[in-house]
Amino acid sequence: MDKRAVVAIAAFIGLVFVMYSYQAADVTDPLFCMTDSDCVPAQDCHATSCIGANFKEVSDMFCTLECQPETMDCGQGSCLCHDNKCVVMWVE
Repeated sequence: MDKRAVVAIAAFIGLVFVMYSYQAADVTDPLFCMTDSDCVPAQDCHATSCIGANFKEVSDMFCTLECQPETMDCGQGSCLCHDNKCVVMWVE
């Protein structure tokens, strides 16, 4: 077999292994995301952090309509995916 073919096959197998390891390690992390739509506010009311949508628990809590400071209330912040982690983007 040609030396270049062996190197190409080994590189491909290594790439697949790295990709699998990266995905397997992160999908159990509640903050892991691939796109902004994967992220939601972690708390039901006056949220201050974000979490992966698959980890968000359903709640029947009623919230006030107040705009609390240092929360995502009233558009003060929103969830997005940055470096495969759900984070808050605060509006200044």
